[in-house]
This record gives sequence, structure tokens and C-alpha cells, in this order.
Amino acid sequence: MYNILKADENYKRRATWLEPAPTPIACIEYIGHYPGAAPHGNAKTTREPYTRTDPSVLDAIKKASNTIKPREIYEQLKRKPTEDERPKNLRQVQNTK
Repeated sequence: MYNILKADENYKRRATWLEPAPTPIACIEYIGHYPGAAPHGNAKTTREPYTRTDPSVLDAIKKASNTIKPREIYEQLKRKPTEDERPKNLRQVQNTK
């Protein structure tokens, strides 16, 4: 099975299934050079690469939104030590609430 990355047609993934074993084994091969992360397909104002927000961040926003205002939630979460534990912006907190 072959797949081609939309962002770069020279970057391909090949999956080979080895069936005779007691449990099927998949061998995944990547061909070409990974072009890097790309902006979201609907992005109009930014060229920054798109990354999904970790579901644990969205859960934290939902739990806190019952008692705290969105700006306060955003201020609390943006102090987290790693980028993966923070919301992208205030708008994301408002939309999640």
C-alpha cells in the first residue's frame, strides 16, 4: 500500500504486510525527505505550522470553564512549563467553553 503526502508528492509511505506469521506484522517505509510541518489548509493570515492541541489541555479548559472566566483560564494555563500544556490563544479557550 502506498500513500503520498499532499504537501510534497516526492515524500511517500509504503506499508507492507507480512501475513504468514502467527500475528500479522506491518513494515512501514518512508521514501524521500520529510518537508516539515505545514500551515493549516484553511489558514489565511499565518504561515506557522499547524499542530493539534493536546486533548488534555482541552479537557482542562472544559473542567475549569464551569467556575472560571475564559481569560482567567487562559492566564492560568499559559504559565504551564511546556508548549504542549498551553492553549494556543484566548480565542481557543472561549471556543472550547
